[in-house]
Amino acid sequence: MKLFGHEVREAWFAKDINGVTWPSAISSGHALTLTNGAYKATTTRGLVMRGAELVTITDPAALAIVNNLTIVFPTFVLDTLFSSASAADMGLFNFNNGSVVADLNSTTGALDILCKGADGAADEIVSTTKVSWAAETEWQVAMTFAKQTEATISVRLYINGVAEATNAHCDTDLTDGAGDTIYGYDGTTYFTGRITRGPRVYSTTVLSAAELLLLYKGVEEASNLVLQHNIDEGRGLAIDDKATGAACDGLISGTNAASIWDYGEARQPCMCQDGIDSYAVSGAVVSIRNPVTLVDIVKMKSTYSALGADHRLCQIRSDANNGLLIVYENSSDVLRFEATGTGTSKTIDYSTKPTIGDVWVIVCTVSSDGATAYYVNGASVGTNTSLPDISGTLATLYLGASYVPSQYDVSVHLGLALLDGALTVAEAKQFSADVDKWLGLGKSI
Repeated sequence: MKLFGHEVREAWFAKDINGVTWPSAISSGHALTLTNGAYKATTTRGLVMRGAELVTITDPAALAIVNNLTIVFPTFVLDTLFSSASAADMGLFNFNNGSVVADLNSTTGALDILCKGADGAADEIVSTTKVSWAAETEWQVAMTFAKQTEATISVRLYINGVAEATNAHCDTDLTDGAGDTIYGYDGTTYFTGRITRGPRVYSTTVLSAAELLLLYKGVEEASNLVLQHNIDEGRGLAIDDKATGAACDGLISGTNAASIWDYGEARQPCMCQDGIDSYAVSGAVVSIRNPVTLVDIVKMKSTYSALGADHRLCQIRSDANNGLLIVYENSSDVLRFEATGTGTSKTIDYSTKPTIGDVWVIVCTVSSDGATAYYVNGASVGTNTSLPDISGTLATLYLGASYVPSQYDVSVHLGLALLDGALTVAEAKQFSADVDKWLGLGKSI
């Protein structure tokens, strides 16, 4: 099989995923297995809410009120600037039938969070110090609710992973509303704009400032996670919960519910991971003997900036002495291509950071004489030389994890291929441009 004129050794395209099996696109190829909840979805820019739509999670016991709680509200993008000059309030989130309600206040411009008092106690409203929210910008607001003593309760707010200048004291426990959780609507007013990442809820846990900053950057925190809606499903009226299963699934409803998904220019199948423990893996069946070209088409779900740990996008490993690796390398804060042959490794680093939602066509080559090269969206990142030959021993491919497995990643993969031979500079650029046109990525390579 040839792809844009180049002989294909192995290839996997996400459109072919069937359940937990990702078949090879070529007859002589080998399948991948989706593991620990990795799943097929469709790339999307989020949910477009026009002021009459909402997502409902029907009264799940997993979302009961507890003394220590972290809520990451749905990440939103506004169509126009919101401030005290805006015409009307906008409802964002209603947790547990009114226990915690978040809405944008058109009188002050702040995001107000109402904490419903328990046992008849007065309600408390905690507001952001931020009073102007730019359009076409992702905004993620998180709240931690920490009960330190019976009379001391601390509420802390974070915007895009950064703590607000002031923290609030709350004089009441939260009441348990024992009812539905809704986003896109606060019980009175609807949200207008786009929801790009779904809510997260952590029960009995107050996430630290460092953990919330990493969460904003795309690094999932697993401890006591009871709600995880990834707005990357791109299908129908259901949003799957990746934390506790079907109990917290969301149902889209409202005037324009059938057309709420915004697919953008590229509407492509992809393999998704939860960033916690899911990945795809082959058997020990993949040949990476050089000359070879590795192509990975990835929609970035992290900023890959100061993440605190390595995250492996793709690893193909025969043994400790032979392999190919695309990895976020934390100590150098780079996206690295590393080729290892006969016990010697050669690396090429890329320090440019993606924006969450960017699609990268990554091309990595190893020539017959040991020269290596790394390209992103057709542009050369760098080269290296003098890599000893990579062994012909068949290798195992790990997508979204290391061979252990560990170092799980959250970015989604539209396709992956190994080509015979090492593409030249011109061929890598043309191949990337052909992928761009074929998948409608809108990269203009």
